[in-house]
Amino acid sequence: MRKTDWLQLFAQPEEPAQAGENAGDTAPVAGERQEDFEDLIRGRYKADFDARVRKILDGRLRGLRQEVAQLRQWERERDLRHQAAMGRLSRQEPEIQRVYPEFRWQREMDDPGFARLIDAGVEPREAYEMVRPDGRTAGGPGSGQRRAARPGKYRMQRQRQPPGPGEAHQPGAGGHPQASHGRGEDQLLSPSRKWKYLDEERGMLMMNKLYDLQLFAGEANTQTTGHGGLSAEMKTYYGMELLENAKPQLVHNQFAATKPLPAGGGKTVEWRKFGSFDKALTPLTEGVTPDGSGISVSYITKELAQYGDYTTVSDMLDLTAIDDVVLEITDRHGSNMGLTLDTVTRNEIQQGSQVIYAPVQGEGGSQTDVLHRYDLTDKCKLTSELVAKAATQLKKMNAPTFEGKYVCIIHPSVAFDLRQDPAWVAAHQYAAATELFSGEIGELHGVRFVETTEAKIFRGQDLAKNSRTLSVNGKVENAAAVGFDGGTVAANALKGRYVLLGGKRCKVLSNTASQMTLDTGVTAADDTVIYPGEGGSQGCAVYGCLFLGKGAYGVVDLSEGTEVIVKPRGSSGTADPLDQRSSVGWKGIHAAAILYDEYMVRVECGSSYSGEDKAN
Repeated sequence: MRKTDWLQLFAQPEEPAQAGENAGDTAPVAGERQEDFEDLIRGRYKADFDARVRKILDGRLRGLRQEVAQLRQWERERDLRHQAAMGRLSRQEPEIQRVYPEFRWQREMDDPGFARLIDAGVEPREAYEMVRPDGRTAGGPGSGQRRAARPGKYRMQRQRQPPGPGEAHQPGAGGHPQASHGRGEDQLLSPSRKWKYLDEERGMLMMNKLYDLQLFAGEANTQTTGHGGLSAEMKTYYGMELLENAKPQLVHNQFAATKPLPAGGGKTVEWRKFGSFDKALTPLTEGVTPDGSGISVSYITKELAQYGDYTTVSDMLDLTAIDDVVLEITDRHGSNMGLTLDTVTRNEIQQGSQVIYAPVQGEGGSQTDVLHRYDLTDKCKLTSELVAKAATQLKKMNAPTFEGKYVCIIHPSVAFDLRQDPAWVAAHQYAAATELFSGEIGELHGVRFVETTEAKIFRGQDLAKNSRTLSVNGKVENAAAVGFDGGTVAANALKGRYVLLGGKRCKVLSNTASQMTLDTGVTAADDTVIYPGEGGSQGCAVYGCLFLGKGAYGVVDLSEGTEVIVKPRGSSGTADPLDQRSSVGWKGIHAAAILYDEYMVRVECGSSYSGEDKAN
């Protein structure tokens, strides 16, 4: 692979306008035109622009993958040739020793020149005669004859490496056989055969070296995060791989208003929120200019935070076969990054103030209102009526829609119950006419539902090391100190947590191995069950179903703050004195913020799986 191939891998084809500029056209691109272009690709033509970019990158990524596959195939073939050469060399050792008693093939293989010749397919005796320091060959046992050719003429000097890419071949330097008109050259090797194996060897070494150099182009780096260790082309390649693998996990982020990272690298991102105008109901007076309305602007700021993870690989990341390892790890880290950053967004927007609690569904269609999360049970399911209620709430707040529809993010356990509704319309029934969101499963009452296992589940962890619940030890009457048993609990392990006891949700201020102190007095009989208080009734799972209007929240643009970092073996200096470790990782800058709280409604409910789903 030529160096130019790597450099051109991600090069964009020159547009006609750009070509005109390069040819001497003097029509400069004005700042206004650039701003218009940015507005178009982020607005009206965003989908078309993104599709065009994806198409270009996908094609080039496929080409790069093919190159990588070819390199790996070449390496497998090289290894097979090497094994075959070793077998041939060991078998021929006794025959060579009859001419050269000092010949020991294991020792000779320590000579790089001899080893390369053997790998290239040269017969062992011929290879040995080419690299012998004294240039001596044998016309027969003990003949002591010397080649007529000048020393070094047809020999590869010991320790001499073939020229790498860009190195000029110097005649007579002793590195490779030179064209010669002298006699006796056919006694050693014919010119055609010499150049055949040398060109093969040189070509393989050049490709191998170029691949390694381009893969880790740039200055040698230590474990500092300021250096990526990859060329610009490979950074782009692995960065795209990371983002592509992250996309399926970025369910919550796909409905956010994106914001570029602050210019200059500031640590705070800012969203502007414009107020609405009052209705102009006063009739105009002819010839009189009315008082205008001022625009109110509020600002929402959020501190940027950096997230990241990495994997260390011991003695595995061989430079000549690195890509399969990098791609595998990048695939997994892409998913990890997506889940991490999407969870950051989810946890932020789950704090919205508009909450509807699903009522308890009784016999004969009766309903009992629920006022608190900790009163929700598996009978408090998301129903068609609740969907309509949430959508109505958004309509009343004039929340913008996503092409005429609102969106709801739900957990698969909730989706299971909702699919039973006769009014449910599965996504495949309208997919031909509508571009589906990532994870979209269906529609109900003008709301498009997106399913993800990362939808919020509220449920407390086990209270004890060996038990989910505890029990009251001894009757308690309006007391904050409650004795308990039923599990092993370390001192202050429950401090700051909530428990459900005697129909009340209480906060634990402190605890010993057998007693907890609550923030309020409770009354409970002996053996009353103490449940985790972070979920629903009796500690069951509660699901946060997010109903969203467009523009309800914002996130930073992930493509600007995400980086893949590959550290090859040997890049860590004294931190890795034996060059045993390499690493692949990612880091990303992220922030999310609620912009319009009135544009989102959280419906909290139970499901058929409330008793088994874990908190996330």
